[in-house]
Amino acid sequence: MSGSGNSAYVLLLRGINVGGRNRLPMNDLKELLREQGFERVNHYIQSGNLVFTTDESSTEKMEQEIESAITERFGLSVPAMVMSSAKFEDAVSGFPFLPEEEEKSVLAFLSGEGSGEWADRAEPLTGESERYRRIDDVAYLYCPNGLSKSKAAEALLTAPRKGMKVTTRNWRTVNRIIGLLSEIDSN
Repeated sequence: MSGSGNSAYVLLLRGINVGGRNRLPMNDLKELLREQGFERVNHYIQSGNLVFTTDESSTEKMEQEIESAITERFGLSVPAMVMSSAKFEDAVSGFPFLPEEEEKSVLAFLSGEGSGEWADRAEPLTGESERYRRIDDVAYLYCPNGLSKSKAAEALLTAPRKGMKVTTRNWRTVNRIIGLLSEIDSN
């Protein structure tokens, strides 16, 4: 998976290194991805936010390969979501709320048939000061009082039905990932 036609991708893993469960050291994961042929692998914090380059173009194929490799090497069944850098950047730049609401917002990245409708069940649960909006396969939730007090956030953070993938990231994290992508582009 090397060559001059490499494109940048974002890998988001759900539910690793949270509360002492599904422990997966990022340096070990980065090494595994390199062994799989991915290049320029980098990460942000320990909760499964990675970027890499490859000449592979099928995100589904990459997801399957990464999930299988993680299971084989670490004995963990971890949902992996891979998206092009352009798709990720579009999700962040498409933020539908006011700029001053960014810091108190999360983005839920959705994949699989019915995942949008599954995520939309959060909308009627939004509190008085919260806002929810889904644009294609990204759900945005503004929670001024924090995630822990939000029934809508609880709905988005619940494991989805079989065949769906959903993983959420806060505003700080998505911007750090954008920074990692910029580093790839500048080198």
